[in-house]
Amino acid sequence: MRLADDVRRAVVYLGHGHGEHFVSRGTAFLLHHDEASYLVTAQHVAGKLGDAPFEIRINSKGGEAITITWDSEQDVHGWFPWFTHEDPTVDLAIMPFNIDLKTPGFDYLYLSSEMALDEKWAKSEDIGCGMFCYAVGLFHLMQGQKRNLPVVHTGHVALMPSKDELIPVRDWKNPADIVQVEGYLVEITNLAGLSGAPVFIRPEAEIHKIPFDRDGMMRDVVMPQATLFLLGVWQGSWTGPPDPAMAGRTKLTVPVGMGIVVPAERLSELLDAPEVVAARDHWKKAMDDGTAKMD
Repeated sequence: MRLADDVRRAVVYLGHGHGEHFVSRGTAFLLHHDEASYLVTAQHVAGKLGDAPFEIRINSKGGEAITITWDSEQDVHGWFPWFTHEDPTVDLAIMPFNIDLKTPGFDYLYLSSEMALDEKWAKSEDIGCGMFCYAVGLFHLMQGQKRNLPVVHTGHVALMPSKDELIPVRDWKNPADIVQVEGYLVEITNLAGLSGAPVFIRPEAEIHKIPFDRDGMMRDVVMPQATLFLLGVWQGSWTGPPDPAMAGRTKLTVPVGMGIVVPAERLSELLDAPEVVAARDHWKKAMDDGTAKMD
């Protein structure tokens, strides 16, 4: 099934510069959770941006993109810090994004945290290897001069390892090391810039018993599933032979486009981490008191 265009409106670009001078550094997406809003990306993307000012580029209803500058020195109330998972091998970063996007006329959509796939849902929906999925994010060659042009990459889930079967990747914090991470392997057509992108999965078509009036018999009718789950966040991909230290065999090759997705469950954990909840409650109280502004 085709992915609805609305989903692309949740994707934003992170980078530096304004207008046609904007240079993208990675993908992020907007997410709503527990009455608050967040910017979600990969930790290594947020790390590359650093503490220096950077821009968040979002499309406007007028057809051109608008950039919002994030500057840690201007965040006097501490409303917008980056939060990361307590497990250092989880490549996720979120930032509270409780700002007014309606007044400037942004063309945006917040995904709901209720879309996040968990183990219970995965079992009940019989989600597994071979299922079709989508990743929506940045393609550097066509980032767009005047507006974001999120590309929809499609593929399938190649492997959903159990939690005791980890995936070897090069450590984004120390490239000289190999780190073992939990995740899903997804074979998907992708290009550099996708890191931090949302990855969606749609359950297989369902077979329903439908009565036919002509003879009163029940017939099996295949109906496509409309439910879309957030499988996770794109971490990165192999585009050739992996490092020998990673694979253990020098002649091993990996299909181009085989990538790693951080499970959505890890994102749910981060959203409900004590420090994130405390910051969210602090912001809610400030909103109730009228001391917080959604600028």
